[in-house]
Amino acid sequence: MKRKKIISGILILSIIASLAACGREAVSDGRGGYESKNIKENLSESLGDEYTTEADTEDDTETPDTYDPELVAAQKEEFHSYCDAWFKEYVTSNSYNYNVYIKDGSNFGVEKPTATWGDSDEDDYTEEGVKEILESYDEKIEKLGEFNKDMMDNEDKITYDYLLNYLKHNKGLYENNYCSDPLSRGNGWVANVSLIFTDFRIDDKDDVEIYLGLLEDLDVLFDEIIEFEKKKSEKGTFMSDNNCDAVIKQCDDFLKEKPENHFLVEVFDNRLKEMDFLTDAERTAYSKRNKEAIKNALYPSIEKVKKTLTDLKGKGAHQGGLCEVDGGTDYYEHLLAMRCGSDMGPDAVRDLLTAKMQEHITEMMTIAYSNPEAYEYYHDNRDTLWEEVDKKMEPSEIIDELASCVKNDYPDLGTIPYDVAYVDEALWDIMEGSVAYYHFHAVDDPDTNIIRVNGNYAKDLWSTLAHEGIPGHMYQNAYFDSKKPHPVRRIYNQLGYMEGWAVYSQYRSIDYYDFDSIYNETIKKLYKLDNQINYCLLGICDLEVNYYGWSVEDIDNYMTTLGFSGGDGNQDLFDTLAADPGIYQSYSTGYYLMQGLRDKAETELGDKFNAREFHKTILDAGPCPYETLTPLVEQYIKEHK
Repeated sequence: MKRKKIISGILILSIIASLAACGREAVSDGRGGYESKNIKENLSESLGDEYTTEADTEDDTETPDTYDPELVAAQKEEFHSYCDAWFKEYVTSNSYNYNVYIKDGSNFGVEKPTATWGDSDEDDYTEEGVKEILESYDEKIEKLGEFNKDMMDNEDKITYDYLLNYLKHNKGLYENNYCSDPLSRGNGWVANVSLIFTDFRIDDKDDVEIYLGLLEDLDVLFDEIIEFEKKKSEKGTFMSDNNCDAVIKQCDDFLKEKPENHFLVEVFDNRLKEMDFLTDAERTAYSKRNKEAIKNALYPSIEKVKKTLTDLKGKGAHQGGLCEVDGGTDYYEHLLAMRCGSDMGPDAVRDLLTAKMQEHITEMMTIAYSNPEAYEYYHDNRDTLWEEVDKKMEPSEIIDELASCVKNDYPDLGTIPYDVAYVDEALWDIMEGSVAYYHFHAVDDPDTNIIRVNGNYAKDLWSTLAHEGIPGHMYQNAYFDSKKPHPVRRIYNQLGYMEGWAVYSQYRSIDYYDFDSIYNETIKKLYKLDNQINYCLLGICDLEVNYYGWSVEDIDNYMTTLGFSGGDGNQDLFDTLAADPGIYQSYSTGYYLMQGLRDKAETELGDKFNAREFHKTILDAGPCPYETLTPLVEQYIKEHK
C-alpha cells in the first residue's frame, strides 16, 4: 500500500492525541499474552519481571475443544504472524512512529528507519490514490475475516475485535478524508509541533540525526499539509473564519520570538549537555544544525501556514459543525464511535448524556435544598478547595500518596518508575486547554513513564494526577504491559476505554482525599457533580453542533434552559467543538460506559462485589471497544454470583 505523507501526518496527530492525554511471529505464553518466537528472550528482558501481577499467574484462557488442537495452534501462529507484520509496517512507516513505539528494533526484528515523515508521491490527492488506500483497508478486513474467531483464545479474540474495529472506522473516516483537519486549533500541527520535538526520545547518536532530519524536513511535510488545506477549501470543508483566526494567532504566538531565541533551541542544547555519547565537537555541530533547521525549515513552515490561512480565510463554505459539509455526518459517526469506544450511535449517546445531565442536576439541587450550608461552602471555596495540596506537595509526592491510597482497591503492581515535571513555560499557552498529559512509553521500555503538567492549570493536582498517573493512565498502561499483549494492541487509540478509565479512576480517587471540613463528604459529591455536568455539557453540545446542526444561538438557549449562562464563552465553545469534533466524547461518554459497567456489577453482585476483582477484569482486557469489554464484565459477574 502507498503511504501518503499527509496521511502519515494525520495519523501522527492521532498518536499525539492519545500520548498527550491527556495506541508482533508469535505463540501464546499460556496466559493469553504475547511472546514472539523470534524475539521472546530480548523482549522479556526489556519488560523485566518487576511488573508481575495476578493477571500473569492465572490461566484463564479457554480454547474450544471442538476444534482440532493442531488447527487451533496453526491458526494462532498465523494470526500472530499477521499481527506481527501489521505492527512492523506501522512502526517503520515513519521515524516518529518508530520513536514512539520502539526503543530497540532488534526486539521486533526491525531496523530503525532513517529520518522520514513517510513516503509521498504525486498521487496524494487523486481519486485513484484515495481508492488505493480504501482498497488496502478492504484487503485487511478480508484477511482478518479469514481467521476463525471461535478457535481463538480470549486474548486473541480481543485483539481480533480491536483490529476489526480500527479498520471499520478508519475506513469510514478515510472515505470522507477531507472532513479531517491537520491544522485544527486543538489537535493540529501548529499546536503540537513543539510538543512532538520536546518529547522526542533520544538514546544515541542515530536518534539525534533522526531528530534533526525530521526537523529539517518539516517544510516538505507542511507543504503537503498546505496543499491538503487548499483542497479542503475547494471541496467546501475548510475551517470557519473564527477557527482560521485562532490558528493564525497560534502562528503569530509561535513566531513572536526570533528563531535563535525559540525555546526549542534552549531545550535541545540542554539535552545535548546530557548526552554522554557525544563529543564536545559533536555537540557544537548538532547545536548549530538545530538552530539552522529551526530558522530554515520550522519558521518558514509556520509562516507559510499563516499566509495560506490568511489567503483562504473567508473562502470556507461553512461556519458551523461537521454536519454542514458533504460527508460530515458519516465522518462524525465513525469519529464518535472511535472517541467513545462504542458503536451505540449519535442518538443513543445523546440520550445517555441527556439523562445523566438531568440526573446530576437533580442530585446537585437536592443537596442545595437539603444541605444549603454545605452547598454554599462548596461554591464559596470552589477555587481553593485543593489549595493545600497544590501548594504544599510536589507532583511526585501527590502521585506517591495516591499509589498508597489506592492499593487495596486495585491490583498491586509494585513501584512504577516515572518522571513528572512541568512542561517548558513557553508551551503553556501553546498547549491551549491541555491541563496535563501522560506520555505513553515505547512497547519495550516500560520504565520510561512521563507525566507533564501545564503550569497555566497547576490547580486541582490531586484530581489531575490521579487521572494521568495512579490509578489513571500510567497505572492502566503499566498493568497492560504486565500482561505482555501483542504489540499491535498498543498502536491504535481506544480512547473510550483509556479516557473512560482515567476519568472513572480520577473520580474514585477523590474519595481518598480529606478536605478537612465538616462538609467533607458533601464537598466530594459536589466536586464530582460539577465535573460530570461539565463533561455532559461538552459531550451534548459536541453532538448537537457536529451532528444535529446547532448554532451558537442554540447553545445559548440550551444553557439558559439549564439555568447556566455561558455568555461570550458560548461562541468559543462552538468554535472549539467545530474545530475538533468528538474531542470530549471519550471523557464524557467513555466515562459513563465505564461507570455503567461498575454500576451493573455492583447491582447484580450486591455484597459479593469486590472493587479489586472488578478492576482486574477491566484491566485484564486492556484497551478495547465496549462491545468487547461488556461481555467480559458479564462473565465476571456470572462467575462471582
